[in-house]
Parts: sequence; structure tokens; C-alpha cells
Amino acid sequence: MYAVSGGEKVKSFVALWRRKAEKERNKTMDASFEQALRMIRKMGDARGYGPLARLEEHEHIWFFFHASAASLVEVGRTRVLTEKEAAQLMTAMDRLVFALGRALVVFRSSVTTSVRKVLERLPVAIELWRVSELQYDIREHAYYCPHVKMTAEEVDDLVRQLSPGAAADKIKPTAVLAHMPKILKTDPVVRFFGYQRGDVLRINRSDGSVFFRVVR
Repeated sequence: MYAVSGGEKVKSFVALWRRKAEKERNKTMDASFEQALRMIRKMGDARGYGPLARLEEHEHIWFFFHASAASLVEVGRTRVLTEKEAAQLMTAMDRLVFALGRALVVFRSSVTTSVRKVLERLPVAIELWRVSELQYDIREHAYYCPHVKMTAEEVDDLVRQLSPGAAADKIKPTAVLAHMPKILKTDPVVRFFGYQRGDVLRINRSDGSVFFRVVR
């Protein structure tokens, strides 16, 4: 009868433990990806996008219809977003018959430098999201305050209010906005709503106060 040594028992136990741990990680990641998709749908609703639909020929690529241009969504399942996945995304974009305005690319943990360069060359706005960033709704945070993008007319009114006594033909909106407080494009709320550089936001605090910020 073959006798199993203590060292072999340990190796066998470690291998079994690793397989079980990997299985649990995969289950957790699957749940995280499902939650990320739910959050993407909420983001789409908040931005005024249409329903999220999956491309039939791609397991992990979806798209939003939008009034001006559609948005493509790729949720990569590998730990690192690879050139192969980026190529699949570009191929899918080439086959689409509707105009694309932006692409939301969701990855598990990191994006290689070469992939970033590929994505930067695409003729659409690219949003990169980690799965971990899409696990909760920022609007449900205890300190969340509504950030509302102002219309062109509202911005004009604000510029006039910030230029008291100045003749209408002497007011330079660009100069006025340049001196307004800024909010970074990387701000979580700005990213959630997809606001762009130059957008003017009205922030309504819970105490009734109002602040204005320009996205930088």
C-alpha cells in the first residue's frame, strides 16, 4: 500500500485550499460584475440614455441608445484589460451602424499602458471604470448633494449676476467662468453623470445653500 508522506499531505491540502479560494474569488467577482452592470444601468438612466442592450455577437459588450449618439459598454472579465479585449471593442464599434458618442470600459483591476494608448486613439470619448467603483450608487451616500448641469441660458444669467454693473456688451463669459471655483472631472459625482470639462454645475446643499462649480 502506498503511504502518503506528511509533505505530500500538506501540498495536497494547499492545492485544494487554493482551488477553493479561487472558486470563491470567481463567485465574488461574478457578483461584482452583476452589480457593476446594475450600476451602469442606473448611470444610463441618470444621464438620460436609453435602455442597455447586449450585442448578440459579444458576450460582454453592451450599448446604450442616446438621442445624439449611442454609448458602447464593455465589461472585461479578465484581471487586466488586455489588447485582445480592446481589439474586440474596436471591432464591435466598427460594425455598429449608429453613431457612437462615448464608450464605457469596465475592467477588473488594471489597464496596461499599451491598451490605454489604443483607447486614446479611438474617435469617441472613453470612460474607464474599475469594477470596484461600480458597487454602490453615489447618490445614496450620506453626504451626497445633487449636482445639476446648468443650461446655456442659466449660465448666461449666472454670468450676468456675477458681473454687477457691467454693460452687457462688456461681459466676457469665458473670463467670468475662469474665475469661478472648479470641480475636477475625476470627481465621483461628475464621473457618475458623465459631465464634461467646461460644464457649469449647480450644487444644492441639504441646508438650502447653493454653490456653483465649473468642471475642469
